[in-house]
Amino acid sequence: MTKALAPSPSPDAGPLRLAWLIDSLVTGGAEKLLVTFAEEAMRRPDVRLTVVALSDKPGPFRAELEALGVDLVVAPGARCCRRCVSCACSGCCARGASK
Repeated sequence: MTKALAPSPSPDAGPLRLAWLIDSLVTGGAEKLLVTFAEEAMRRPDVRLTVVALSDKPGPFRAELEALGVDLVVAPGARCCRRCVSCACSGCCARGASK
């Protein structure tokens, strides 16, 4: 007999909120995978998807995500250098790493 690991959410709990963090929306494999996932997720009334892109570089996938109705947050400049995503890194910013 199989048991559920957690109780099912109540019907009034609202949609499952998912956030997908991605470096940019320029053409690439990760971006295409994101659009494929978004297409499926947005078909479900019990899922709400938000995509957070760390670059505002133009690319074809941004328009596709917007057309699907995905909540899109663009946070340009959120990366402090090429090797890290936050300033809580191991100090590469302080050592003058290239931006």
